[in-house]
Amino acid sequence: MKILKALTFGAWPILALPFAMEWIGSMMNQAAVYANGMKMPVVAIEGCSDLVRDPVHVCMTSSSHLKILSDILISSQGVSSFGDWILEWSSTVGHMVIPIWIALLVYCAITKKSMCIE
Repeated sequence: MKILKALTFGAWPILALPFAMEWIGSMMNQAAVYANGMKMPVVAIEGCSDLVRDPVHVCMTSSSHLKILSDILISSQGVSSFGDWILEWSSTVGHMVIPIWIALLVYCAITKKSMCIE
């Protein structure tokens, strides 16, 4: 019996990519938090008095660990980490993969190309 590859092995990377990126972003953030005593260091441009107002974030100091994974990226929306950017990217891509996967299924069903059928 012929089975569409898009339903089996052929399209699993399309569906797995956002989940993998979400896991990577989360692990990057958790590594920074665990390395700093359950606190996320935040880089401060003008001092820390107004910057940190929650129990998770603390001002980055010379004794902070894994600084590259901490909140060091400054943008117009505030300060974030590489893990935050990957999480945002995975969320954006996650909304696109289901329509892409459905389009692949429709394409394979209509064309019946050898790349789509095992």
